[in-house]
This record gives sequence, C-alpha cells and structure tokens, in this order.
Amino acid sequence: MNTLVEVAGWRWSQVITFKYDENTHNWLLSKVGSDYWYIDNPSKFQNIQFTKRDFGVVSFIDYKNDWTKK
Repeated sequence: MNTLVEVAGWRWSQVITFKYDENTHNWLLSKVGSDYWYIDNPSKFQNIQFTKRDFGVVSFIDYKNDWTKK
C-alpha cells in the first residue's frame, strides 16, 4: 500500500509492508515507513521507519493503521 497525501503545503507518503510467515501461514506486518516534507522547503525531508520491534506481531487481518496511537 502506498499513499501520497497533499494538505496545504505539506506532502507525505506512507509505505506499509507485509511478509508471509511460513510458520503461521499468515501475512504479518513487516514495516511501516513514512516520508514527509513541506513544499517550500524540500531539503527538510524527514523519514520515519517502524518495524516489528516497534509494533510487535500484527497479522494482516488485524492491521488497523492505528497502532501508533497507543
């Protein structure tokens, strides 16, 4: 899943990656990444990456994109 959003001068995108786990026969959340910048200052580009260490084990069916609010 890849999303590009425009709000006023802000730009950001989000990439969500799932990987198939052979042991559980399930798709699990692997990585959530986000880039953001202000259109008038693209040199201030920021990147944030979250991994299993940050969100634990999350199956595709349970993914709600709200785990960062906890």
